[in-house]
Amino acid sequence: MRLPRTRGAISGFVLVIVGLWAALVPFFGPYLDLSIGTDRTWHWTTGRLWLDVLPGALAVIAGLMLLRAVTRASAGLGAGIAVCAGTWLIVGQSVSFLWNHGVSAAGQPLFGNAHKTVEELVYFYGVGALILFFGAFALGRLALPASAVPVEDAVVAPRRRRWLGRRRRAAADDGVVERPATERPVERPLAEGPVAAPDEPVRRP
Repeated sequence: MRLPRTRGAISGFVLVIVGLWAALVPFFGPYLDLSIGTDRTWHWTTGRLWLDVLPGALAVIAGLMLLRAVTRASAGLGAGIAVCAGTWLIVGQSVSFLWNHGVSAAGQPLFGNAHKTVEELVYFYGVGALILFFGAFALGRLALPASAVPVEDAVVAPRRRRWLGRRRRAAADDGVVERPATERPVERPLAEGPVAAPDEPVRRP
């Protein structure tokens, strides 16, 4: 089933922007005094690969799929990937306890308590919730019933109405009023057999 490309445009655009932030913030975050694990910029670790870069890249891919989606199948796949990426950003740190000896593979937030809260939000929880929301929003949009009018008709019909409106306005300017088809007189078919003249009496057999 085909969809208009505007159906997932907003969600797709936001997912691309937020996904890029999630994937790159560990590397440029120290420039903004937002550091988790280390305050070195562009420092690569395996934990950042699994907890930041991977879900951020998936969110970007999901956003691009939604931007280009013209069918429910492709849009639904993109929205599902976004939901998974947002979920992993939220729970990934806790799951990493299993392979990183009980501590987060991303490292510990630096600086004061208020600073730590902001760092956790802009690295994981807030960004993940935003990606999850727009992925779920895209899925909800796909759940809406499809229009009975095909996509091509939905695009052509407004253009035809505008063309008819311009034609009627041009005819009105020329002094010719074009009445709608519903207001035109109905032409009745001619009766079979001879038709009597107006002044001639009708002769019955």
